[in-house]
Amino acid sequence: MRRFLLSLGAPLFIGALSATAAGVTVTMNTTSPTMTLIDTATGAAIDAGEPTTRKYTFDAAPGEYELTAYATDGTTVNGRIILNVTDEPEQEFTIFTCTAYATNKNADGTTWQPDTDYTLTLDLSTREGDRITSIPGVSTTAGRLTFLALNGTSYYVALVPSEAHQAEGYMDLFKSGTLTFAVTVNGAIPMGEDYSISLPTDAELAIGVKFTHFTDFKYVEPKSTVAEGDMKTVTYRLAAGQTYNYRTWIDGGLTQAGYFMMNADAAKRPALDFPAESYKAFAPTAINHSVESNLGYETGDIFVNINPQGYLRLNVGDTFDAHAMRTWQLTDNSTNNYFMEPDFHYYVTDLDGNPSDDVIRIDNADTSIDPWSTIHAVGEGTAIVRVTYDAIGVNYYGSAGAKTPYLGGEYWGAIWPENTAVYVVSVGGAESAVEPRMLINERYNTGALKLAGEYVDAEHDVFYYLDSEEGARYSFTPLNAAEVTVARPTIGERIASYSGFTSEGVEKDENGAYTVLLKEGRNI
Repeated sequence: MRRFLLSLGAPLFIGALSATAAGVTVTMNTTSPTMTLIDTATGAAIDAGEPTTRKYTFDAAPGEYELTAYATDGTTVNGRIILNVTDEPEQEFTIFTCTAYATNKNADGTTWQPDTDYTLTLDLSTREGDRITSIPGVSTTAGRLTFLALNGTSYYVALVPSEAHQAEGYMDLFKSGTLTFAVTVNGAIPMGEDYSISLPTDAELAIGVKFTHFTDFKYVEPKSTVAEGDMKTVTYRLAAGQTYNYRTWIDGGLTQAGYFMMNADAAKRPALDFPAESYKAFAPTAINHSVESNLGYETGDIFVNINPQGYLRLNVGDTFDAHAMRTWQLTDNSTNNYFMEPDFHYYVTDLDGNPSDDVIRIDNADTSIDPWSTIHAVGEGTAIVRVTYDAIGVNYYGSAGAKTPYLGGEYWGAIWPENTAVYVVSVGGAESAVEPRMLINERYNTGALKLAGEYVDAEHDVFYYLDSEEGARYSFTPLNAAEVTVARPTIGERIASYSGFTSEGVEKDENGAYTVLLKEGRNI
């Protein structure tokens, strides 16, 4: 077994690793070729050895470690970052050193300086959405800051002007992206200007900034709202050169969304106004029920963030952050992919299809600007959750201010009712001993290609049948199952519904295999 040195103050001692110690590789970079490491729980320094071509290889127990990166001079600290070592046998961390600075100049021609004229704020997250703690350092180039990130990190950087410069009218400069190499984040911190939008007094409006894909927008508070008759004017203070997204909705009306550029040239900014008739241009309940609609991009399906089984287990008092996404995404073009989401709706019933709030309660069951809904486990039992979305109108306004429909068209229908998202939530009770063992394409499906591997995925695996047949038949051999029943959907005009479980259409053979008749929609 390999051993490593721990440092507690001055003494050094040899410490035996736990049986769960992982083999860790940390690869530094040409800007920060060396590093030191401490255990954040104990403050003990970890002896990672000497690097080979900027690569450190050592053993470490699962835990949280703070890495400090040093510039080529060996003393300048380019930043610090927290690494989370898990119990995986082998783990690799590739460290990028990124540079950030403002290009603004003072009246005397000198460049704005960090910590005097502006500060740097960081928000980093992994591919899985977990936050990364990264503390900025300084560059060996005067007047520039550096920060550490991991390969694959999504970064959200703001250069925030000092209070003195904010008083002059300057606003935050936002930069974002996903890292596959070190980047330089720079630019002029912009001046802010007023921008007004008119809409009906009973309509709602949100203006936001998008950092990267699959993250929540950062919304901007309005500066003022002035009502006059049936219309109101909402004024925002926005940064010149920044791209903003908008979302506006009204009870019973069409939600409209998209983005626009706050061009530095006021003549090229869009006149972003929403008359009352724009909310009636397309019904929120309308369905474009054709694969050919909107140039073939229409298909109204949905993804939810439960698991491959579509079955969530909670204990009383637990919460779960539920999320849904339209598929395909509604995007401005095939490369920029500035996608907008419709409004989602959550419906909870008992196993017989009756509305119920005895088992779970859902906050924000009708989403608008907040895409997350919270499931609260309030009582023991089992509930069925159905999720749908409404129609939406989407446009964008480019640098010249021209209104352009999203890729495929402006108006997109509500979800196709047969594609209603469905999952089951059980609260309390003992773990089941049943193993469904519902296999599909096991010769081809692997965990590397599909999270569920060889097993049926409730979101992604579809069983097809001819329209001359009554349904699809699927056979599987569960372990420890006393009975198999099925809840088949009834496809309504806008949503699928369920009215209980039945053994009708379920056959069992002498080897313990069950064959189940599946009907259109999601079967439970």
